Amino acid sequence: MRRAIIGACFLCLAAGPALAVDPVAPDPTVDCNDLKNLSPAFRIDTCQSLLASGSLTQDQTRMAMHGLGVAYAQKGHFTVAIATFTKILATYPDDADDYLSRGAAYLVSGKKELGLADYDKAVALRPKHSYLMRATAYFHLGKYDQALADCDSELKLDPADDLAKKLREQVQAHLGGL
Repeated sequence: MRRAIIGACFLCLAAGPALAVDPVAPDPTVDCNDLKNLSPAFRIDTCQSLLASGSLTQDQTRMAMHGLGVAYAQKGHFTVAIATFTKILATYPDDADDYLSRGAAYLVSGKKELGLADYDKAVALRPKHSYLMRATAYFHLGKYDQALADCDSELKLDPADDLAKKLREQVQAHLGGL
């Protein structure tokens, strides 16, 4: 179950929020957030080096910290990941992506109530896609009625969301084919 939650949650959130970046200058945080080509250990080293350099803008610092938190979570260092996301949220308290990421880390580390509370905050801040993430968590926790309700809420916001449709089918199968 832990790997399923990690896969569903962190891979969806790896890029972090869509922040404006100067189109002329290359984004130095790209390697912090590249899940497809780089190992978590490499991304941790890269993010830490960038953060220590003091040369990042505020938005780049936030992106590097987000990448650092995701990489720590992927390595199974959930306490450090949670602390990283908490630090980001102290500066950006209205960021749904970091609530979702911290919520996933809480859930995987066994702190279900804290994880679901973070997912609730993300839904309140940015319902689209946050409902799907919370539905995924409910599904893996065996809370199928709540998962179904969140899938339905996600599909009201985005009727073409194939992931929500697939998860809804899986939930219905567990509920006896409603």
